[in-house]
Amino acid sequence: MGLKIKDYVSGDIPVHAVLTKDAKGNTVAEVEADLAGATMKLSALGWKRAATPGTKSSFVFRSTDQGRIIDNFKLDGDGLHLKGTIQMSNAGKLLSINMDQIKLDDDNVLQAKLVPGDGSFDLQLTGNKLDARPSIKTLVDPNPQKTSTGSSSESGIDFTMRAHFDQVTANRGENVNDVDATIRVRAGKIADANVKGTLLSGQPVTITVVPTAEGRELRVLSSDAGSVLRASNFYSKVAGGQLSFFAMVGNEEGSPVHVGRLEIKDFEVRNEAALAELDKRGRPTKSGPRKDGLKFQRFWLPFKTDDKFIRLGDSLLRGPDLCATADGVIRKVDGALDVTGSVVPACGVSGIFNNIPLLGDLLSGGNSNEGLFGVTYAVGGTLAAPKVQVNPLSALAPGIFRRFFDFNARKAPGQSSGTDMGSQSPTQN
Repeated sequence: MGLKIKDYVSGDIPVHAVLTKDAKGNTVAEVEADLAGATMKLSALGWKRAATPGTKSSFVFRSTDQGRIIDNFKLDGDGLHLKGTIQMSNAGKLLSINMDQIKLDDDNVLQAKLVPGDGSFDLQLTGNKLDARPSIKTLVDPNPQKTSTGSSSESGIDFTMRAHFDQVTANRGENVNDVDATIRVRAGKIADANVKGTLLSGQPVTITVVPTAEGRELRVLSSDAGSVLRASNFYSKVAGGQLSFFAMVGNEEGSPVHVGRLEIKDFEVRNEAALAELDKRGRPTKSGPRKDGLKFQRFWLPFKTDDKFIRLGDSLLRGPDLCATADGVIRKVDGALDVTGSVVPACGVSGIFNNIPLLGDLLSGGNSNEGLFGVTYAVGGTLAAPKVQVNPLSALAPGIFRRFFDFNARKAPGQSSGTDMGSQSPTQN
């Protein structure tokens, strides 16, 4: 177990050292290093710094009967400052690293202490600010890059991190305050974790990772679904809501998500053009999209993943004014969409016949989530630029007969659903 400088700093580094002896005859080295041509990184924090003119480091090395010490260590550059002490045994074994001043940039200001333990390191982090956006991007990346050699030696280090931050910066203007975290990393992967914090809205959010026989179980819970979705950079137009996210994460290279589900209750969607278009097209009257947000009681999204696709199961969106179902695939490499389903206006009223035996099954097509009146739709394009198509003829046929107008029903095997997906649909291999 050890740390390798090359995992954190690389490039040409001119070094100037002055060797002397103290009054007790111990070796003292005053060292200065020019890091202007060096690149630096801390993968655990998702932090990288390209070679920057004016970056330099200095420290005093002392060798005594009690061990070796790197004292008054400083690393300075444009917007960068570190100061601390490193202690080692006479045999060169690391005893501790104590950095009482760390400023990587304006968004990362903290202190750190690293102590070797029994087969792993104990890492303590505290600070005013931490930028979690690079780490979030790595965690939610639908197409993680795998390497032939696996994890780097840095990411492969076993350690247990205990951290407290006053403020953690997330995406889309969201912050998480008073964050407490305990994270255990083994073989470069998060073995278990418990993270708690408070969103800007004052609502709590918790993230847990628990090891299982099949891999690891990831859960995210919050009373403010909209803030969590913005913080993770998934979606920005949900307001409020109770969020519950579950996923089974494998232990193989790349830590892939195998299966999971997202559930949100009692929330509102605001200023969503695609949803407003479905709402307008789905209703039998021409009253136009609602000016305010659409309220929903429940969103249910089960999914599975493989190397190429995120496969959506029988998803449901239910509210007093609009309901919708969906299934399809999202291609990981470019976010291309191939999703189809039905949208039902005033589903609370149009689904009243669902409780009538036989007639309810006929009118609803055997799906209690679809009402008497509705239209089929297809979403193509990409996650960044979705394109919605609606089949108005399906509104003429209730329930089971609406299946004849499904976009999926009209496409030949291996063909796109008719949405504009480029040269290849995500459903094609």
